[in-house]
Amino acid sequence: MTAAGSGAAAGPGFLDMLGTWSWYVYDAATRGEPGSALWHLAYRGGEERKSLGAGRWYSRRLLDLLGWRLFDTKREAKLDTFGYEAARKAGARIGRVPPEQGCILSVKGQWEALNPTEIIIRSPKIVCRPADARQRAFLRAQFGQEPEALLAGATGGDETG
Repeated sequence: MTAAGSGAAAGPGFLDMLGTWSWYVYDAATRGEPGSALWHLAYRGGEERKSLGAGRWYSRRLLDLLGWRLFDTKREAKLDTFGYEAARKAGARIGRVPPEQGCILSVKGQWEALNPTEIIIRSPKIVCRPADARQRAFLRAQFGQEPEALLAGATGGDETG
């Protein structure tokens, strides 16, 4: 989540929330299984569905309208839905970040995760496909290297946790 200050982007005629409807998952635990380590995902229904919570941008105006309450801390699931629905009910101006203008890469592995890969890829609300060559090239351009190399650098070479 990103909270924006009171600058021009939060003024009249500008967006209150900005998010993406598609993202990538790299799962280090499935390395060696062809086509199963890097996934491209999108919510079914596109813009009619809520945006992904990761990387979601909120304006100061919207945060103030919501009393800075973006999550129902008593819930264990659908945490992102709470903030999105609260924003819609408040009449927020919600925009979409096209996938070619930035991306979210979620890294999974053998460690504990709220939403493990096997649950995400089986969700009826999500379209999930192995990333193709064009999408891999896009990620290389965004991050300067392959997802596998990013993870090795972050974990000191231990990609499985």
